[in-house]
Amino acid sequence: MTTFGGRGATMKAVRVHEYNKRPVVDELMALTARGKVSLRTKTYPLEAVNDAMDDLESGRLRGRGILVPSRS
Repeated sequence: MTTFGGRGATMKAVRVHEYNKRPVVDELMALTARGKVSLRTKTYPLEAVNDAMDDLESGRLRGRGILVPSRS
């Protein structure tokens, strides 16, 4: 957890729904660059789309799943 915005609040997860909130996004980017915020992602090859969906539906996927097409 980290202090956010100098307000003394802590957070475990943040979702930025209003993408026009540039100061919030800028601050999150700065915190990420300093290692204060981590992103949870898991990549799957595109051919493993069914595995990705199974992980998502069963709750095994934490964060974002990213399907990556193979290079041809």
